[in-house]
Amino acid sequence: MADLYNDDDFGKLLDDWLDNVEAVSSQLSPEEQAEITKAGADVYADKLEKATHEKHYRDGVDEELHLVDDVKSQNTNLGGEIDGSSTVGFGEKAYIARFLNNGTKFMKGDHFVENTRQESIDDILTAEAIAYKKRIDEAQS
Repeated sequence: MADLYNDDDFGKLLDDWLDNVEAVSSQLSPEEQAEITKAGADVYADKLEKATHEKHYRDGVDEELHLVDDVKSQNTNLGGEIDGSSTVGFGEKAYIARFLNNGTKFMKGDHFVENTRQESIDDILTAEAIAYKKRIDEAQS
């Protein structure tokens, strides 16, 4: 059995794999990184929109913009720069989302933003992994 497994071959295999991963990941530009993180951000935005609709949507309110319609996803940081990150949040109605999420001295918050993020993490990472795999496959072909 010892003849079938050689520590040197396994170590070389791991080194080759690590070199390949480092080569592909370090070659990604911030725009490409933002494309990958945007895939996860879009998944989170969809789930946040659904959670907002389930917990905080009121029918019959004559508002131009409901909180659920104000969920935003962008492939830039908060300052608008492309650095490889993506952000998800609320637009004009963010202050209302903060009251509902965190609560006030008059009402208890339900932490729907954090709960949705925790419940969505597997789906977010899966979407990013698919986008990353696509980018790696393109780089290797």
